[in-house]
Amino acid sequence: MANTRKRPPSMLPPLYSAVLAVLVDQRPVSAYELLTELSKRRGKRVSPPATYRSLGTLLKARLVGRIESRRMFLPDPIINRTSEV
Repeated sequence: MANTRKRPPSMLPPLYSAVLAVLVDQRPVSAYELLTELSKRRGKRVSPPATYRSLGTLLKARLVGRIESRRMFLPDPIINRTSEV
């Protein structure tokens, strides 16, 4: 039986943590800009499906936000700050 327990944010899989690190360090980025930066930082090619899967999971967990009109992603706290203005 698969482990269905949710992990606390500090226990994210390495790729998910890397995605969040890139988003925190950069301006809003597209998925392909994210993919390029992840590959550069990790020193190996990161596949598009793995990147999109990570983004999808982080979006569902509300750790990442998406700017629909620009097809870009950013960490959630930025979205919360700008929505209050």
